[in-house]
Amino acid sequence: MLNKKSKIINLYNYFSYQKAHLAQIEVSNIESRDKENFEIEKAKKFEKEIENLKNKQLLETKALEQRIQSHYNKFKKERAIEVESLLLKYKNRFRELENKQKNEIKLLEKIVKEGDKAVKGKNFINYNKTLNKNLSNKPTNKSFSSKKI
Repeated sequence: MLNKKSKIINLYNYFSYQKAHLAQIEVSNIESRDKENFEIEKAKKFEKEIENLKNKQLLETKALEQRIQSHYNKFKKERAIEVESLLLKYKNRFRELENKQKNEIKLLEKIVKEGDKAVKGKNFINYNKTLNKNLSNKPTNKSFSSKKI
């Protein structure tokens, strides 16, 4: 009977070891599947994170481009206003000088026409003042005048 009992125990141990080995193999398979799933999930998470960063960067780039464009448009408007004001200023100055020149021409024509009468008149005094003023404001070039001929 001992032999039978020991055979049964041996068979029981054999099946127990076999079951344990099969359980160990199953645990190993489950572990490897879980590890693969974890790696896949980790890769997906990284891909999502990269995609989110790309979208964020794209939004920041668009915002920066819009800011640059708005500043550029503002600069263009300010520049156009500045150009217009300078143009108006120089047109006014041109008209002023043109009128002054016309008045001087009229005065000279009057002097030529009337002779001594115009010289004694009030207009000649104003003309002399204007002429002297213009001559005194005229820039002098020392290097040009100091050349020996």
